[in-house]
Amino acid sequence: MIPAALVSIKYGLELLVQETRKILFQRYVKVMSETPNMSETPKTTAFYDGQCPVCQLEVRHYQRIGGDAVEWVDVCSLDDAALTIAADGKTRDDLLGAMHVRDGNEWQIGVAAFPALWAKMPGWKHFTWVFKVPGVTPLAELSYRGFLAWQRWHRARRIKQSGS
Repeated sequence: MIPAALVSIKYGLELLVQETRKILFQRYVKVMSETPNMSETPKTTAFYDGQCPVCQLEVRHYQRIGGDAVEWVDVCSLDDAALTIAADGKTRDDLLGAMHVRDGNEWQIGVAAFPALWAKMPGWKHFTWVFKVPGVTPLAELSYRGFLAWQRWHRARRIKQSGS
């Protein structure tokens, strides 16, 4: 009688293991179907003025430390058709007017682009909190607008010199 009971228990355990495997596999399939594929997740893209010496220096630094974390698009090197496709219809003048970062479908422009960019950079992501300190963002905006004025003047001077 004992051996028959053991056989029955063994058979019951085998059924339990089979059912558990089925349930776990079904849950795995469900979770994997609901989880976005990381290779399909849109990459963070930064648009910059490739003719601006300060921008070039900054982008080279970010590329060196960030590797492939961000896709860098030199606005000056693309023709209008390629730029329209890459920038979702934004114009060259829009993109040259301030730093633009697209993270998925969200655009961050100007000073707001920097914490979005830094969040992707090893070593820099820990500094994004700085922009949450009261008064820092308005001060950064003021400084950045000053830089943009210099950049527009410098760009106009480069264009004038290359046209002469």
